[in-house]
Amino acid sequence: MRFLAAVCRARWNRTSPLARDVMLVLVFKGAALFVLWSLFFSAPLAPRMSVAPDRVAAQLLAPAAPSGGHDARP
Repeated sequence: MRFLAAVCRARWNRTSPLARDVMLVLVFKGAALFVLWSLFFSAPLAPRMSVAPDRVAAQLLAPAAPSGGHDARP
């Protein structure tokens, strides 16, 4: 274990300051994204807020309704 730590430390010291900064920023961004995902997107808000998969598929695969709005071409 000490050998691995020594190798990592030596490699860290050999890298350029720019590379170290980029690595640190990427690690912090990844950690922040993981925290945001776990807080807001990991599970539904309430257990009763679930939809059957066939209803989701029907909505996603349904043909688009024709729009009769003002932007429709004559």
